[in-house]
Amino acid sequence: MTIEIPFMKSNLSLDDLQIFQQVAQHGGITATARATGLPAATLSRRLKQLERAVGGRLLERNAHHFALTELGRAITSAARHCWPSCATSASN
Repeated sequence: MTIEIPFMKSNLSLDDLQIFQQVAQHGGITATARATGLPAATLSRRLKQLERAVGGRLLERNAHHFALTELGRAITSAARHCWPSCATSASN
């Protein structure tokens, strides 16, 4: 499901948001790839799509460091609060 939000640069994919939530929960792309069975390259590409949609970086990452940006923390918090209703809307 895709949600249109007027101030966003493009449509927001709930699948991409869910992937971002998993990356935040597992502490990185590699750990999320192991936990979900999805290729790390796919996860990285989907995160970049989400970052384009929201107009900013969600993660600070390199080989030895992973941290949510301020925007990433805000989106994680908002998604955590709205996820049950978003998931219900998507299934209807």
